[in-house]
Amino acid sequence: MLYHNSNKSHSRIDRIYISQPVYAHSRNWSVDHTPIQTDHCLISMEFMNPGALFIGKGHWSIPLYLIKHRKVIQLIEELGIQLEKDIDDMTGDAQTPEENPQRLFSAFKINLIKKVRDFS
Repeated sequence: MLYHNSNKSHSRIDRIYISQPVYAHSRNWSVDHTPIQTDHCLISMEFMNPGALFIGKGHWSIPLYLIKHRKVIQLIEELGIQLEKDIDDMTGDAQTPEENPQRLFSAFKINLIKKVRDFS
């Protein structure tokens, strides 16, 4: 649509046309004012690549504010020392697919995460 005002012309876009596949993979549409003086608005959206791999929610990490907490540091040290003892106590003959350092470390991480989450 074009209109005239004081010998200046201004255009206005009433619609944006996109294909159904593009629309199906878009989100967070917004119409915002631009930081510079103009008679147009900025239209933006996020386009999600349909061929991208699904990553999931990622891995949990200890929040930074807890890393500096004295009791959390003591907890991590205690659990780590116990893990070292358990691994040292395990002789080469005692290792089985069910009992080995990798499984002990996995159990250590699960236990540590649970205790830190309970603490927080």
